[in-house]
Amino acid sequence: MQATLKAVIFDMDGVLIESEHLWRRAMIMGFGEYGMALSEDDCRKTMGLRIGDVIDQWLAHFNLSTISSKKLENRIMELLLAYIEESGTFIQGIPALLAFCREKHLKIGLATLKNLT
Repeated sequence: MQATLKAVIFDMDGVLIESEHLWRRAMIMGFGEYGMALSEDDCRKTMGLRIGDVIDQWLAHFNLSTISSKKLENRIMELLLAYIEESGTFIQGIPALLAFCREKHLKIGLATLKNLT
């Protein structure tokens, strides 16, 4: 029996859009609002980690246990979404791939993995 493709599920970061520079920008601004000065190089050190782990690492580094990691995470995500809306760009070929999926009447999904702890 041959399987029929009915849907395509994408991850956004690094698959649909170029987002690493936007993540760094959001983290620099978000951490800065809480008194933690991070550089582009600092952000690169934690690239690939989940945002909760990044926040925990920098809060420990700056010895700031009184700051709500959840509030900081929400602020960074708020900034990131604004930056994506303002200047996010598709990775080459993605608009054509999405058009192909629509033409073939494939369902399109966007997925992410959220840390549930």
